[in-house]
Amino acid sequence: MTEYGILTLSPDTVAIQKLVIAESDRFPDLAGAFFTDAIVATQRVLGDFLADQCRCGRLDLDDPLLAAGLLRGMMIMEPQRAAMMGQAALPSEADIGRRARACVSLFLKGAERSARPPSGSIEGAA
Repeated sequence: MTEYGILTLSPDTVAIQKLVIAESDRFPDLAGAFFTDAIVATQRVLGDFLADQCRCGRLDLDDPLLAAGLLRGMMIMEPQRAAMMGQAALPSEADIGRRARACVSLFLKGAERSARPPSGSIEGAA
């Protein structure tokens, strides 16, 4: 996940993505090619990896491709959007590594509490 973060949160990748988005109305084929060859291809590679982990009994996912998208989004969306909109600098490699570890940990462990809720709380309340 760290290498994926370093690639997708690099200044060059963010600049290319901004350019593709800005020109997508004028050049829809360019946007389509970028989406297929970069975004969908990356999603498929990670989805295949997660499916392999399911087959090996390491993970239990109903939809590895969907899970891949969730993990990818969790990893890059917030820092990438902030940088693309000029609201924050792109994270350093050390920050990307910390984010990758946090995302993978959350992904693997989930956020669901395994013990009973504390007294006074309402189970299932949002």
